Amino acid sequence: MAYAGAAPAATTKKPAAPKVKVAKLQIDVAGFFEARELHDTTSDCFPGERWIKTNSYSFETGRFVDINVRNISLPGTGQSVVTSSLSRSGGSARTKGSISDYDSTNHCDRPAEKLEGPPTCSASRGKTSVALTPGEIPGSDDELAPLKGRPLLLSVRRSGGGTDPLRCAGQVVGLSGVDTELAAITTSVAPGVAAVLPANLDAVKVFAIRRNQRIRRVVTVQGPCSKAAVRVSRPPGPTPSPGPLNADGDCRIFGKVVITIRSRR
Repeated sequence: MAYAGAAPAATTKKPAAPKVKVAKLQIDVAGFFEARELHDTTSDCFPGERWIKTNSYSFETGRFVDINVRNISLPGTGQSVVTSSLSRSGGSARTKGSISDYDSTNHCDRPAEKLEGPPTCSASRGKTSVALTPGEIPGSDDELAPLKGRPLLLSVRRSGGGTDPLRCAGQVVGLSGVDTELAAITTSVAPGVAAVLPANLDAVKVFAIRRNQRIRRVVTVQGPCSKAAVRVSRPPGPTPSPGPLNADGDCRIFGKVVITIRSRR
């Protein structure tokens, strides 16, 4: 029963539901990384050994594979969250460790000591999956940011295959260049995410791909393992080189990744 003069019941306005926009894409990826490290403890008349350890990782999707990039926007804020699905595993992923240029020294005037010898290395094979993942948001520590200017990185994952032997383990590489704050490169020491690379892509470009349009990028990596330089260009891109190894502990990496993206619509 309603009483005269009673105030109407207050109504609570439901917040607007987030809006989801999906970019249905296909991506084709092929590339390699190779790291070389010098071990050198040789001396004129003392026990020592010298070798070069090489760890390589090559991968390809083998064809165009499907991924979905989602932009989840919050109405009235101008902010959004970007996520990406991981493609199905396929193509190939190969890792290999090897030792070359072995040499040794020992005592000149005393019985020779037993040396440890070079590491034992191995090779493995698996499959590759990829995704486009958000990079660092300019001027923000939050996952929420405007869509415009948000960088997208290429994530490469190996499934299957083995883990590098401890003494012949591959490299985890430091990077320098644009959009490298959240980037990483390894020679795929174990199954899992092996590389996250800048690709000069942002979310606006991805959501604006037209039906017959293709986006092509070439990512090259070159330099010392402590801080290799990353460059993104259009095909065919430069040819990276390994560079010299001069002293014990020197490590250098080089590699190249070719990316092609098209709409699945």
